[in-house]
Amino acid sequence: MVEGLNIGITFHWEITWKDIWKNKVAQNVYFLSKVLEKQPNVESVYFVYSDQDPLQTRYAEWLKGMKLDLRPLSDVIETTDLMIEGLWQITPELEGLLRAHHIKVVQYQTRQTYVTDTEKFINNRTDMGSFIGTKFDAIWLLPQFMKTSHDYIEIVSRSRVYEAPLLWDETFMDAALDPNNQLLVAQQAMTYQKYQPSGKKEKRITAIGANLSVTETVIFPALAAEEAYNEEPSVFDHVYLINSYTRKDVESFHHFTGYMKLLADKKLTTEGRFDTLEFICTYTDLILGFHWADSLNYYYLDALYVGLPIVHNSPILKAGNVGYYYPSFDAYEAAHQIIRAAKYYDDELAVQEKKNKKFLHKLSPALRANVRAYGKLLQEVMNKDK
Repeated sequence: MVEGLNIGITFHWEITWKDIWKNKVAQNVYFLSKVLEKQPNVESVYFVYSDQDPLQTRYAEWLKGMKLDLRPLSDVIETTDLMIEGLWQITPELEGLLRAHHIKVVQYQTRQTYVTDTEKFINNRTDMGSFIGTKFDAIWLLPQFMKTSHDYIEIVSRSRVYEAPLLWDETFMDAALDPNNQLLVAQQAMTYQKYQPSGKKEKRITAIGANLSVTETVIFPALAAEEAYNEEPSVFDHVYLINSYTRKDVESFHHFTGYMKLLADKKLTTEGRFDTLEFICTYTDLILGFHWADSLNYYYLDALYVGLPIVHNSPILKAGNVGYYYPSFDAYEAAHQIIRAAKYYDDELAVQEKKNKKFLHKLSPALRANVRAYGKLLQEVMNKDK
């Protein structure tokens, strides 16, 4: 494989994104850059933006704090060996320009493509689908999406799909937990802290779901919480359903929650949209999670890092021996795990934190196994057609 590789990762930042917390894809590509920088045959890794995108003026303060190596396309088009699609979509026209300069092209896929496109079809949405005709030398797909999206992406895109390890480290969490850290644009009014047991038997339980897709809603967590409350009401202080306030008057949801004892006893509320960190560090003693075909969400990792107990249905977290696992759609077992976590987690905090740390370390961009895995992906694409 060629030595001294120069790798670009496409970059764009929407005006509505206040900071890194607004888009987890941005965290993904940042960690990707870090693991690629560890490769012995890589000379430089940088973020590439369109010459028509006024990034430097619009986000100068934020970009300075992030210490990103940002370069306009015109500055790197002659020297780049590999371009990875990150936050700026590579169109067929841009692909043609890159290939004219003998640049390999890779897509870094970080979302549930099959389900997203299926929902667009069912709901007659007019926004663009995932495929616009670009041909990639390889597509790197996160492990939690391999089962549902691998064949869909590979067949339609006509590009080989490879599994790429999820990457995470404490960079952004530490920035948000440190009031003197200037990494984030809008510093929060409060100082966030890691989880500290309240000493109370009653727990504040938070169900976090975007409620924008069937893969992530608060419906099942609410169901599990209701069953747990029926069994052991004494461990409940309150249940918060995040990102659901705008849905509270949807008739099916209204009738679903309307029959709940939690609601009758004023223990359940729908809440608006919050930054995950704000809510889990301020109003939460226990996270209640549910995902369908997306078993490794960043809010799980954020919660593990601050030391919160998580009741979840993630096989990946189960394999890592963290949190309180229940099989998907088993509301009775989920209720059992809620009660178990509420009763015993605080007494086991030191042990649980040790397990959390061990699991999170395996996701580090600096971990040798991850560096090797991405090295193999890099070698595969750079040796293609040789």
